Amino acid sequence: MRPLRPTSHASTRTPAGGPPHAGLATRSHHLRRLTLPPTTQKVGLFLRAAAAPPGDGPTSHQPSSPFFWVTIPVRESELDGYRVVNNSVYGVYLEHARSEWLAAAGLDAATAAGGGALALSHLSIRFAAPLRSGDVCRAGVRLAKATPARLICEQRVELMERRNGGGAAAGATSTTLAASLVVEATATVVSLDEAYRPRRIPAGVADALAGWDARVREGRGAAALSWDSEGA
Repeated sequence: MRPLRPTSHASTRTPAGGPPHAGLATRSHHLRRLTLPPTTQKVGLFLRAAAAPPGDGPTSHQPSSPFFWVTIPVRESELDGYRVVNNSVYGVYLEHARSEWLAAAGLDAATAAGGGALALSHLSIRFAAPLRSGDVCRAGVRLAKATPARLICEQRVELMERRNGGGAAAGATSTTLAASLVVEATATVVSLDEAYRPRRIPAGVADALAGWDARVREGRGAAALSWDSEGA
């Protein structure tokens, strides 16, 4: 019996005098004319849609609450051995912004705590760029989410001004910059009672912060403060 041989509509034989790959080129010509089944085409469209960068579509979320900013000059005492601001200092910047934010909303720490304390339960920080001696930055905070148990705050530190040639020394010149990201963070604030046990956020705290947002939008509230050397 003669053995079975695979058949093909495309010839793989190399024409006389032709290059060794001529037969393969003939086969490739026929393969290019093949079309995918309808199901495969739909899967391909789905994968292309899923690969679109987040934020390009109508479902991207942009927080509506405005930032509250505090301007902060960098001090020599805040630098580490590499002559940049030590990582631990950014927690102080962010806490100062939260405290001033509460005050701007008409809530000092004692009033907002209602006899207990407002406490930081979680802080997640991503470092994007360093700050150096003589830099001027701003620390910001805005309310991302409020629940009966916690306040979720979105925070940022941005570089505003950089001194050239000698840091804060006399004779150094400064350059005002477009705000550039230094740190971004998420802070979770909870309320504790007199025995430091977790409890519900006191009534009116979220409302006061929302009211501050509305006043800023209407031009009736301050959205920025300056934290100078004397006020540290």
